[in-house]
Amino acid sequence: MLLNQIELFVTVAKSQSLAKTARQIHVSPSSVSQRLKSLECEIGAKLYQKSKGGIRLTDAGRVLLKGASEILLQIETVKKTSILVRPPKPSR
Repeated sequence: MLLNQIELFVTVAKSQSLAKTARQIHVSPSSVSQRLKSLECEIGAKLYQKSKGGIRLTDAGRVLLKGASEILLQIETVKKTSILVRPPKPSR
C-alpha cells in the first residue's frame, strides 16, 4: 500500500464522491475508481459502495479510514518535528 493510495482513499471517503475527488486531484473519475479497485484488491475487501448520492463506506472502508487518517496525521507530525530539529542552512 502506497501513501498516495492512502491519501486518495481518505479524500474520497471525506468527500463521499469519486467525481469530486477526481476534480480535486485533476484526474478522471474512472482513474479514481481504478486506483480504489487496486487498493481493494491489495487489501482483499470491498471499501465502498456506490449510491445515488455518491459513495458509502463499507465496514472495511470505515476501519481503513480510521487507520489511514491516523497514519496521515502521524506523517504530518513527523514532518513538522523534522523541520524543528533540522540544522540551519549555512550562510554564504
